Formats: sequence, C-alpha cells, structure tokens
Amino acid sequence: MFEFLFGVGLTLSRFSIGSRLPVEILLVILVLGVASFRRPTIDVSRVQTWVVLLMAAMLIWVVAVSMRTGQPWTQRSFRFFLLFLLALCLAQGRIHWKSIVAGAAMGLIFINAPSWLVGVGAGNYQGYLTGWLADKNVSGMFYAIFAVAGLCLFTLTWQKVVYFVVMFGLLWLTGSRTSIAGCLLALVWWFLRPRAHLWLRLVVASVGVWLLVAVENSFSQVGEFSDRTGTDWYRHQIELATSAKLAVTPWYGQGLNTGWVALSADRSALFHNSYAQLRVEGGWPLVVVMLTLVVILAFGVFGLNKDVSDDQRAVEAGLAVLLVCAWKLGEVFFTLPCLFLVGSAIALRYGRSIVAPVPVTLRVSDAAEAELLERQGS
Repeated sequence: MFEFLFGVGLTLSRFSIGSRLPVEILLVILVLGVASFRRPTIDVSRVQTWVVLLMAAMLIWVVAVSMRTGQPWTQRSFRFFLLFLLALCLAQGRIHWKSIVAGAAMGLIFINAPSWLVGVGAGNYQGYLTGWLADKNVSGMFYAIFAVAGLCLFTLTWQKVVYFVVMFGLLWLTGSRTSIAGCLLALVWWFLRPRAHLWLRLVVASVGVWLLVAVENSFSQVGEFSDRTGTDWYRHQIELATSAKLAVTPWYGQGLNTGWVALSADRSALFHNSYAQLRVEGGWPLVVVMLTLVVILAFGVFGLNKDVSDDQRAVEAGLAVLLVCAWKLGEVFFTLPCLFLVGSAIALRYGRSIVAPVPVTLRVSDAAEAELLERQGS
C-alpha cells in the first residue's frame, strides 16, 4: 500500500511547494527513509558493483566539470544522488516497483485527467491534457510510459487491451507527438520481445526510429497537428541554438545547469533534446556512461534470451518510450521516471529472489522415541 500511494503521488511530483521545493524530492526522501528500514529481497550482486560505479562516476564527473567551469552544482547533484539511491533500492527489492506502477496508473486516470477536465494545470497548453503535470510533453511522457509499463498489471488479453486503449486515449489528449510515437514503438517492442530473435528486434527498432524521424519531418503538420506552426517554429529555434552551443562545447562538457539556450536578450529555453543536454553538461563521458547504464544494462538491447516475463518486457517497453522522448523533450535521463525504470529493470533482468530461511523443528515420533529409549536402556 505504501508503494501504491507513492505511485499515486507521482501525479503530483511536478508540483512545487512554495517556489523551490518540488513534491518529487519529498516523495523520494520519504521512500528512501522507508527503504532504509527494509532488508533487500532481491540479490543483484552480479551487477550491483557496476551499477554503483557507473552512478558514482556520473555524479563525480559532473560535479568536477561544474567546479572547473564555475557552474553551481550542489542542488542538482543532490537530486541526482537521491534518484540514484532510489534506483538501487528498487533494484534490491526494498521497494515494490509493481505497486508503484499500479498507483501511477490509478493517479493518471482518476486524478490527473479529471483534474484537467475541471481546469487544473491548463496554463499555456489550452486544449491539451496537462493536469498536475503542468507541461503537455511531460504529461505525454508519463501517460506513454505507464501505458506500456502497466500492461504487466493484467493477465487476460482483453484487460490489457482495455487498459492500453484508455491510457492511449488520454495520451492522445496531451498532444505530445513524440510521446505518442514512442508509445507505439514501445508497444511493438513489447509484442516482439518474447517472439523475435535479437537481430529481428534490432532491425525493427532501427526501422521504427527511421520512420519516427521521417514522420516527424514530413507529417508534423497533418490532421490533429496541423495548427502547430508556431509551436514547431519555436522548437526549431531551440534546436538551432542547441546545435550552436554543442559546436562550442569541449569534449568534457560545460557543467551542470548549462543545458539552456538564449533565444533573445530576455528569453531562454531548456534544451528539447536530452542527448544534447548530456553532451553539454557532462561531455562525451557522461553520454557514454549514462547510455551504458540505461541502454545496455537496464534495457538490455543486446539481450539474447527470448524467454522473458511479462513484467520485464513491460518495463523494457517503458524504457523504450523514455529513449524516444529523450530525442525531443527536455531533461529525461536524470528524472524520477527514468531512474524508477532503470532500478526496476535491473531487478527483473539480473535479480534473484532472497528467501529468508524458515526455522525447521524436527520432532521424533512417539514410537521412534520409545525404541530409542529401549536401546539406550539395554
């Protein structure tokens, strides 16, 4: 129940108390406090050292680069540290990830969507489903991730179909083209994962990415999205400024909080590409280490085994959504959804259940005890 309520709370994670304290941080601190009093239930010792080393390397690197370039680093690096700890707690089974998925699905359907209908969180995105998540692209990413991750909550096919249709309908209302495309590609991955060999999955993934780029470039002004000229112009200006900043960024990056571009003298915007943000803030080392953690260790892109549980392929599909969203959204990798999926995927891919030993009391039968006493007497 605790994890379920935490999942419901994800709906409010983007809401800030006061001006600087996001609910997300309070939720993570609360979960870590509870997890610290629980024993691990999953053994991930064969990869835990590598995971810890990768996370520590990222944290130390971005702090070192930020100190060298004179960028403020304390606040964001502390947030990264908390999210890394959360992922480790999930990997060790101290936190039940599946209950969080159930709570998040419940919150998105029965709290966020109705709140939006009554006028909560519309902001600058009139007509698009935002709710407590405030931003239509963030909202789209949440709905897309849990649309596929939540498939593990059901056993019957018709239940999965009904759930996905409901979540995809809400996702469509967010108007986030990237999240919609990511969700569809993730659904294909979810379907093929236990049925296709590695080479076929990689071919399908490559074709899917190619189609995603082609559709984005050629059909972004069709149908429901035909009135997005102003939005796309703004995004294009950000992409041009991002490319210019990447061109002058050294191989080691510019430090934390540099993933912004100046569009005019009085207007700046966050990168709309998380891969570019990794490159600017931590250089190529941060890009390589983060993608090693997410794509190779957690997502298991080179995994050869077709025998996979519904739980694992659902979480992998969630990671597929995240990797697509990172192409056109702001910060994605250093976020609660990303580290939640990474921790859960590591537990499912590499974990072995830790079963507590049950004390056994041996009782000698009356007949055997009588025979033993007789022998002792003789």
